[in-house]
Amino acid sequence: MRLILIRHAETIENRRGIIQGQRPGRISEFGKQQIATIKDTIKHEKIEAIYTSDLQRCIETAEPLHQFYNKAPFIISSELREFSYGKLQGIPLGRFIKLVPKNGLFMHIKLPGSESYKQVRTRLIIFLNQLYKSYPNSTVLLITHGGPIRLMRILLDENIKLTTPQTINNCSIWKLDMDNPIKST
Repeated sequence: MRLILIRHAETIENRRGIIQGQRPGRISEFGKQQIATIKDTIKHEKIEAIYTSDLQRCIETAEPLHQFYNKAPFIISSELREFSYGKLQGIPLGRFIKLVPKNGLFMHIKLPGSESYKQVRTRLIIFLNQLYKSYPNSTVLLITHGGPIRLMRILLDENIKLTTPQTINNCSIWKLDMDNPIKST
């Protein structure tokens, strides 16, 4: 299965440096321009299905793509949500950075009221394995968030490690192959 992963378009909150987590977010004017650009970038792909996170910023990014690929099923899934950062959602990034460990591996701790790395990893493995079962020889478009994209890259690309620096920009496109179900470890 071929996966095309796209991070949602820029939001007003991204521009302001606000940690969104599982808050909906509002697409910025620049984000609307990004969506038009990605439509052109992927227009030659043969997309069999489109899955999007159920958070508003992803739905707003995915809907124009679905208009282009209108024969492909359009599925909204909570499994593609961003990490929940609990009580830290909605705060400025600078404040967030001061509150989490400095080693860059903060995803391995459970912040107050948040999801753990293990919880998100488990939900993504289950989701990807179900997707593989449904579309083993197809190309599937996933509109999601930076956190899930980082995790999927770690799960599906043996060259990517947890400590590998990964910049996941808004509307960046990642293509990954999934040749077998993922084993839970």
